[in-house]
Amino acid sequence: MAETAAPSSQRQALMQSLLSGNCAIISGRIRSAEKRGEYVYSIVALPAPNQFTSPGLVEVRSPKRIGDKEQDIRILVKCGGYFGNPYRYTDKDTGEQVSRRAFNNSYTFIEAIE
Repeated sequence: MAETAAPSSQRQALMQSLLSGNCAIISGRIRSAEKRGEYVYSIVALPAPNQFTSPGLVEVRSPKRIGDKEQDIRILVKCGGYFGNPYRYTDKDTGEQVSRRAFNNSYTFIEAIE
């Protein structure tokens, strides 16, 4: 009976994290990882919807490695984001100078899900 209690309590904690907002579950395959400063940044390929579509890629920040290269993972992450530096470009159709700011999504590792 104790074996079923642990997964149930883990599932409840997971659901509480998801319901508290700004969290998501990411399933995919680690393509690469590199340490920059105090964090490891892992590129994770998400499952492609079909054989003719390239998989989406996300970068996950964690205090230590979340797995080996080519390892399939399922993790809980905190979602965030920030604006990049503004830049100007010339619209090809109108010739007008336009100012834009890229938006960068960020995902921070919380825990692995079994």
